[in-house]
Amino acid sequence: MPEGESKTSAATSHTRKSKLLSLSGILKIILIVLVAKFSAWAYKAALPPPPKTFGSPDGPLITSPRIKLEDGRHLSYVEFGVSKELAKSKLIYVHCFDCSKHVNPFVAASPVLIEELGVYVVSIDRPGYGESDPDPKRTVKSLAFDIEQLADQLDLGQKFYVAGYSMGGQVIWSCLKYIPHRLAGAVLISPAVNYWWHNLPSNLTKKAYAQLLPQDQWTYRVAHYLPWLTYWWNTQKLFHAFSVINGNPDILSISDLIVVSRLIASMDPNQIICSNFKAATTTMLGSRILKILLLVLFTVFSSWVYQTTLPPPPKTLGSPDGLPITSPRIKLHDGRHISYIESGVPKDVAKYKLIYVHCYDCSKYHNPFALSTSPAVVEELGVYIVSIDRPGYGESDPDPKQTVKSIAFDIEQVADELNLGPKFYVAGFSMGGRVVWSCLKYIPHRLSGAVLISTAVNYWWHNLPSNLTNEAYSRQLKQDQWSMRVAHYLPWLTYWWNTRTWLPAFAILEGRPNYGPPDIEVVTKLFGGMDPVQAQVMLSQPRLQGEFESVHRDLNVGFGKWNFDPIDLENPFPDNNGSVHLWMGDEDLIVPATLQRYIAQRLEWIKYHEVTGGGHMFTFKDGMGDDILKSLLT
Repeated sequence: MPEGESKTSAATSHTRKSKLLSLSGILKIILIVLVAKFSAWAYKAALPPPPKTFGSPDGPLITSPRIKLEDGRHLSYVEFGVSKELAKSKLIYVHCFDCSKHVNPFVAASPVLIEELGVYVVSIDRPGYGESDPDPKRTVKSLAFDIEQLADQLDLGQKFYVAGYSMGGQVIWSCLKYIPHRLAGAVLISPAVNYWWHNLPSNLTKKAYAQLLPQDQWTYRVAHYLPWLTYWWNTQKLFHAFSVINGNPDILSISDLIVVSRLIASMDPNQIICSNFKAATTTMLGSRILKILLLVLFTVFSSWVYQTTLPPPPKTLGSPDGLPITSPRIKLHDGRHISYIESGVPKDVAKYKLIYVHCYDCSKYHNPFALSTSPAVVEELGVYIVSIDRPGYGESDPDPKQTVKSIAFDIEQVADELNLGPKFYVAGFSMGGRVVWSCLKYIPHRLSGAVLISTAVNYWWHNLPSNLTNEAYSRQLKQDQWSMRVAHYLPWLTYWWNTRTWLPAFAILEGRPNYGPPDIEVVTKLFGGMDPVQAQVMLSQPRLQGEFESVHRDLNVGFGKWNFDPIDLENPFPDNNGSVHLWMGDEDLIVPATLQRYIAQRLEWIKYHEVTGGGHMFTFKDGMGDDILKSLLT
């Protein structure tokens, strides 16, 4: 390259570099200016406005007495209680965050108690609050000495009491640290906690901190780590300010809101001097009024539901104002009575002694061995039969603690009280069958034999196959399905459910059992051939003491949670010195035979009898009692 061109190229390159440097410098200057402008704006935004001067021509009026501290500041206060000269105790109260000397819980104390105790109370505005001058140099320590100077200025004596609520509690901690020799006592009420106190376990502080509102967590962090940013942080619309400052209603529970609303409602408008407190609280109340109303409505509704779920007490038997006792009764160990009637041959000459347990919504009078069994067969076999009222039915006392297990020991006590001997037979029809299962589980050593007739099934026994139970359950009346669900899952609602006219009650309770043609034929013939007086006794006895202790508790126990499954039972007669029989009608619509067949297959020691064309009530058909007794006893 010629020398001239080389010089020209170098000059051009130098010019380009100079321009680039010049542009870079301009950009740096612009950035510096922008940063400076932003910093100035941020600094101004972080600077709080100067406080308003009390007592100046343009400042707020001073409405309360004030004392002057050593550094020239003033503390405002109000007094109440007994006169200072007559007081036995003198107390300084320190208010909470965003409050003042006028928000003092001791004002609500009983005047009689205040007089009796002789308490003088002085409530102060903390520095910067209310009419007390700010303290730019305020620390936790300085607050204690402010309190000490106040006590001296007011001549409270060598010792006095202090009390602080919420953030006012920090002042009490300070007093306990720096002027304990001046204190007669101290109380901290819901004192605020500093989550950075080093002796607090981290697991507890983290858990407690996590329960705060997120906006309060952030405010606490700023106040702790960047205190010079606190004012800016809580006054910018970009951030959620401290919940108390912006009146967030979520900081107060429903209980708090109720207390605060009552407090404000009881105050004279002229007494509500702390406008910040009033405004913040009004905002919170307004924004949560719907929640309060919903809570009140829910409480009223819950109370109504609770009252309706409470059954009436059972009617008392044998008292001067109660129902007469018409049958013999035995007294059990816990003081309850079991009513019974006897039939068959006399007990003293009987070869066999049998306890019969009735079905759902029936009584001791619903006994097929007394109603439809041939007297000649009973005489021939030599059978003595005692038929009982189950607890809560007929004239037997209710058992509020009744379980599937307890009824077995009731039967055992009946046998002992009636001197039936070391062994006896039991028979149960429909829901009475659960009593027989209980006897086979808990007192098998007392049994000579047992028979279950159309026995009820609990669809929640865990050994029953789900396909069988689902199929059998689906064949029940819809209203019965619902009643059984309630009895199993929500037993405390059983009475309420079955006594609401707008809910589907258990069909038998409405007098509409799921009878098929065979049952209708048997029941019609049974009651049609009865003496009207006898029929009336049978119909009136079951719920003699009321519905709950009889039919509703029966649902709860029968379809509730059993502590054993019958399919887990072992043969009670391994030496063939007794037998267990299960009788079913193949057209039973109340208790499906499919489940009974499965139980009989699993428990091979049970002798299963299925009556062709038989419904649920087949045992009351003429001649059936004869067959059942013969199979059991011979």
